[in-house]
Amino acid sequence: MTRKRKFAVLIGFLLVLLAVRMAAPVLVEQRINQAIAEAEGLRGSISEVDLHLYRGAYRIRDVQLYSVNGVEVEPLISIDRVELSLLWSALIDGEVVAEMTFHQPKISVIQTPDKPVLGNEAVKDESTWITLANKLVPFSIDRLSIVDGTLLFKTSEKDKQASFHIGQLDGHILNITNSLELSDSLMAKVNLSGKVMDESRISIKGAYNPYETKPTFNLDMQMERLPVKRLDGLIRYYTPFDLEQGELDMAMEIASNQGEVNGYVKGGLHDVEVFDWEEDVEKDGDNPFQWIIEGITAALGAILESDKTGLVATRVPLEGSLNDLDTPLLPAIVGLFRNAFIEAYEMKIEDVIFAEFDD
Repeated sequence: MTRKRKFAVLIGFLLVLLAVRMAAPVLVEQRINQAIAEAEGLRGSISEVDLHLYRGAYRIRDVQLYSVNGVEVEPLISIDRVELSLLWSALIDGEVVAEMTFHQPKISVIQTPDKPVLGNEAVKDESTWITLANKLVPFSIDRLSIVDGTLLFKTSEKDKQASFHIGQLDGHILNITNSLELSDSLMAKVNLSGKVMDESRISIKGAYNPYETKPTFNLDMQMERLPVKRLDGLIRYYTPFDLEQGELDMAMEIASNQGEVNGYVKGGLHDVEVFDWEEDVEKDGDNPFQWIIEGITAALGAILESDKTGLVATRVPLEGSLNDLDTPLLPAIVGLFRNAFIEAYEMKIEDVIFAEFDD
């Protein structure tokens, strides 16, 4: 083969590689959009795919997933961009494993009487999401990072509406592969933090086994003081009360071993004020029945408030099957009096719930 011919073959080979490189993002984008189109109960798309073959990575931009027959105002799931890269340390050991990062992911549950998102059985079926995930990412994910995520809940009915959100969610989920070759545990680890209603810091830590047939996990959740006025719409939507001022604290520990649950939840209100004549009667125009209820509730709250901390609080045990959780009323009532007259609760994790699968 002459030198010119060798050069021509080399140029031709490079042109083929260039063509493949240019076509690959389009082909991957089409494949992902096709996988979304085939997902039962969902519809949506992505806008662009960027490939970085030299470092074994790619980026998916503008993920939009809607619930079929759901509210069209916002997608059920949106992600500004998804970044995925191969884990070279695992590749050396013969494992094809990747790390994934979600930038600005948002889950929006928007409910109306005629279009309930959670009424879509396919959306509630975990196999829908597992099938879609396997098509989008054909290899194992060991680490999922969340950057600036949001959880949003909105509901409306006639002239009533309410919303709740947790924003600025950051954190990670580790050992999703559930492999002892990559970790010293079969449990996936979760560590997330964010802000409730842009005000109160919330932390979520736990572990779970994604391959157990029955739910096996532990979870610690703690929320710092949240001004109840930020929950005004939600409280008015679901209850006859109108909290004028105060701050809400929460802490929870729960563990499930093969679906059998053990745990507790603590809730407390600091310096709560339920009834205010000027706000409720003169400004809001509440009907007499409502402000009588609020007045009685305010009086009970004053009685049950701890003199030392100004806190109305209780601790409710959680036990039984996950599908039929028992939250007995008597311990909750006893907890109110204990907090008021014996010893005030601290709205912190107690570290007293341990599951048999804990490391």
